[in-house]
Amino acid sequence: MDEKKVMEENMDFRIRIVSNTSIRLRYVTIMGPFTAKYFYYGGALFATPLRIPWSLKGPCSRLDIMGFFYEQKATNVRLNINFLDENETEVFHISMRFNEGVIVRNVWNNGWGVEDRSGAWVLSPQKMFTLTMFITEERGVPRYHINIDHMPYTIFEEDRRRPAHLIESILFDEGTELLDFAENYDCY
Repeated sequence: MDEKKVMEENMDFRIRIVSNTSIRLRYVTIMGPFTAKYFYYGGALFATPLRIPWSLKGPCSRLDIMGFFYEQKATNVRLNINFLDENETEVFHISMRFNEGVIVRNVWNNGWGVEDRSGAWVLSPQKMFTLTMFITEERGVPRYHINIDHMPYTIFEEDRRRPAHLIESILFDEGTELLDFAENYDCY
């Protein structure tokens, strides 16, 4: 097998996270002609709450989140995903609320804005779900495109929104089993 050819076609770099300890990677330096378009966190069950360093990369970033709700917990459980700035203030918030049968979107800007509760309830207990978000920012205006189980769900925009480039981390609150998290800098 030609090792040089394999390295030219594929590269897999892994960091193991043990005991829910977070490792903050500020940068990765790679010498030579290389473009990183996909970073993947996953392959195991993540305990929540979990904070992952993340920021908007270029004009569009994509997040793929896979989780699972247990039936016995589903009546009072919610999964809150908070996109935080450097002061740990919510730039954007999404909350999947089983007890209310709604997926809430909101922003914090010196107080909570008006909750966006539009869209049908599409999640089920004892079923895996995939939440995909495409986050774009044009002229300082963020748009959060949300797909659930690979189907378009909503686009969130709000007058009081804060720029998406302020996001420095994502916090997954308690309430569900988080199976996979992937960030992809190629939205298409």
